[in-house]
Amino acid sequence: MEQFLVEIPMNAYARCLAKCEEGSRAYMILRDGIVLRDDPHRVMIHIRCDAEKVQLIRRILAKECPEFLDEIHYYPDPPPK
Repeated sequence: MEQFLVEIPMNAYARCLAKCEEGSRAYMILRDGIVLRDDPHRVMIHIRCDAEKVQLIRRILAKECPEFLDEIHYYPDPPPK
């Protein structure tokens, strides 16, 4: 099964996570994110998941934080060499 890496800005991630009901499938997927601080001015959350969860994350963000959709990035995991 193909895996993906989803990158979400911290502000979008925090807002969406706060709007999800604790214990819901969306909450469980989002809470597995890992905080990365490659740039101190831009904190990103990384979530590794399959294609089905990528689509769920896209739907959650489109509903809760549509203004951030252009800042969400999806990559194959591991990236092609």
